[in-house]
Amino acid sequence: MSKLRIHILSFICSIFFSNAAFAQDIPVEIRAQLEAFIENTELENLDLDQIIDVISNYIEKPFDINKVSDEDLFELGILSSLQVQSFIDYREYYGPLLAEEEIQTIPNIDLETANLIATLGNIKGEGSFNVPLHKMAYKGKNELYTKWTRVLEPSVGYDGDETKNRYLGDPNKLTLRYKYSYDNRLRYGVIMEKDQGEEFFTGSNAHGFDYNSAYIYLKDYTPFLKDIAVGDYTVSMGQGLISHNDFGAGKSSWVTNIKKGGRVIRPYSSVNENLFNRGAAITVRATKKLEITGFGSYAKKDGTILAIDTTTSDLIDLSFSSFFNSGYHRTALDLQKEGTLEETKYGGVIKYKAKHLKLGLNYQHQSYNSEFTPADQLYNAFRFRGNSLDNLSLDYSFRHKNFFFFGEAAHSVGSGFANVHGLLMGLDRKTSLALLYRNYDRDYHAINPNAFSEQTNIANEEGLYIGLDVKINKHWRFRSYADLWKHPWLKFKTDSPTTGKEYLFRLDYRIKRKLSAYALYFNERKFDNINLGETINPVTSQTRSRLRFHLTYNLSKAVTLRSRFELAWFNQLPEESNGYLAFQDILYKPIDFPIEFSTRFAIFNTDGYNSRIYAYENDLLYEFYIPAYFYKGSRYYINLRYRGIRNVLAEFRYGYVYFLNQDSIGSGLNEIEGNTRTELKAQLKFKF
Repeated sequence: MSKLRIHILSFICSIFFSNAAFAQDIPVEIRAQLEAFIENTELENLDLDQIIDVISNYIEKPFDINKVSDEDLFELGILSSLQVQSFIDYREYYGPLLAEEEIQTIPNIDLETANLIATLGNIKGEGSFNVPLHKMAYKGKNELYTKWTRVLEPSVGYDGDETKNRYLGDPNKLTLRYKYSYDNRLRYGVIMEKDQGEEFFTGSNAHGFDYNSAYIYLKDYTPFLKDIAVGDYTVSMGQGLISHNDFGAGKSSWVTNIKKGGRVIRPYSSVNENLFNRGAAITVRATKKLEITGFGSYAKKDGTILAIDTTTSDLIDLSFSSFFNSGYHRTALDLQKEGTLEETKYGGVIKYKAKHLKLGLNYQHQSYNSEFTPADQLYNAFRFRGNSLDNLSLDYSFRHKNFFFFGEAAHSVGSGFANVHGLLMGLDRKTSLALLYRNYDRDYHAINPNAFSEQTNIANEEGLYIGLDVKINKHWRFRSYADLWKHPWLKFKTDSPTTGKEYLFRLDYRIKRKLSAYALYFNERKFDNINLGETINPVTSQTRSRLRFHLTYNLSKAVTLRSRFELAWFNQLPEESNGYLAFQDILYKPIDFPIEFSTRFAIFNTDGYNSRIYAYENDLLYEFYIPAYFYKGSRYYINLRYRGIRNVLAEFRYGYVYFLNQDSIGSGLNEIEGNTRTELKAQLKFKF
């Protein structure tokens, strides 16, 4: 038999008989916990690249349960601070765990969390610090992802009339991602992406993709060298008053998950085109209790540039009025904003760690090649102006028995202060309480903060949050939070100081491995303008409410059914709006068959956008999509996944939405003439 025939026969056999190529997919329990968290974020196209990258790496190479740090557990984004600290305290007091089942005996660790830790870790260990770098560089695992996305219906932006503002490229979205990992200690990767409407190997992107990113990251190489990153990376400080790249810490159904954590330095593996640092960063362990981090970055970012003609000279002063964070470079106007800002950033973190006390001193300098000049509006009276900003902060955490204190105090040099302080209490094995107070001055300035807040801008806010989590018994669980806040100064679309309040109540019922159900009620009351076209518009009360019933039933090991019915109400006189959403999901994931799928059929009917309802959708591997359902219509999707070829994963997604009461979909250049929208996605993953 010829070698060619042998290769062909081997290939055919691998297609029909291989089903273990991707046995290390993220387990159902972890995916469910991620989904349960993100379904409450109300953000479309939520960027989960960072957290999924962390979890998938631990699936491939579990961490050592007896060596994993609190920072690495925090990076998972799905354990509470009390659970992380209880785990660390137990290990320090009793010594190394002897079996994974021992995790269940740790205070504040329930069975579900114990199983999660056991899935991502083991007792065997990850090896020593003495692995040579050259071995790390070629003994690891390689993964390559290629992804294609397209909406079939043409939008206004693809009109061929060159005299109009239009998309310069084709409607295909392309993503190429390569990553290498050795035991989660050495990682490097490359990410390239072209969005819909962007040029590809032509025009402004003559060399190919519009977005290109790369990183090299070395972790725990020696007892002295903790982290080093070269290329694109992120920096996390304290509780996010200056900068943080944490997933999960905020208002959600996970009511006690309000503290941020994790390592200071992380590699940047996202397709978000504006949240990275580009340069180098390093963390060293100067002593057992002292860690020092330094970083530097230079990157070009997008911004809206203004040219100011001076009357005293022939020079033209440049300033920018806003950051252009969409990442899209599809039109001639978009290209005028691309790479116009030269951002220079440097700083450092000093951390002191004792048994129950941690202190951190953080500094960051950020400057641009032109002055930031926000729009001349009254609500912008205290916003940052200039081309240089320095931030300082002190963060802390302290544990005393079942009381866990944490917080951060920050100052933007030359302007205001920001404070966030919290307390987590384990009242008993089944009950946890969370308290958080924040006070952000109206003139506190930070470019990319990520702290606990009602709004994305960490300024002009004072508030108090209370969260309660009660595990009633092995079947029932009750969670609730209340958040009260005020804005002492005006803000966008709110022409006076205002107050607000928000409540959430959730009751869960669960039969292990068989059924889970919950009822959720959410209510928010705040104030917003009624737009009358005046310089100062009247501010009136705005109320949003949601009532949700959700059921997940495991029909068998391979088939899961998910059902939901949700009601929504919006009221801001003279407008009253309400609506509903109902959907049915079927998930088929067999153990010994190479094809799996998930599908949904949904119907929705709301009076308008203000009574929209968000719901997460299963997407391609390691992706989640959370669209807003509004107006009247139906939505359908199906995801197909094929694992029959060893070391290759093939995926396809078809999504279709139909509106009964609309003649067009979207707005501006994204507008589609007609009442249907069809989206196709395909992805190939190769392991070698």
